[in-house]
Amino acid sequence: MVIVFVILLNFIPASILENPLVSLLIISGIFLVYYNMMEVVFQKTLGKFITRTRVVTANGRKPKEKDIILRTFCRFIPFDNFSYIGGGNGFHDQFSKTKVIKDKRNRSF
Repeated sequence: MVIVFVILLNFIPASILENPLVSLLIISGIFLVYYNMMEVVFQKTLGKFITRTRVVTANGRKPKEKDIILRTFCRFIPFDNFSYIGGGNGFHDQFSKTKVIKDKRNRSF
């Protein structure tokens, strides 16, 4: 995802990025578009393609668009990354009732 950010940020004039609020809004927008687009269309991000995993609902079905949107917004919860301590799912999976599983299907881009 860092590579996607770097590529997209190269198209934005440096003078715009000098304002911290504007930078935060632009980066947050890229973040939201990336996760929503990838997980709605493919059920996975680039990292999940590499690890051969995908997002499903708690009952193992393909998530609806609203599930993915909620999951993406929940990634903004402070300390979401620490919610994995002790095993289990992160906050973004708990609140959106989703989980990440091994992808046994032979599907690529």
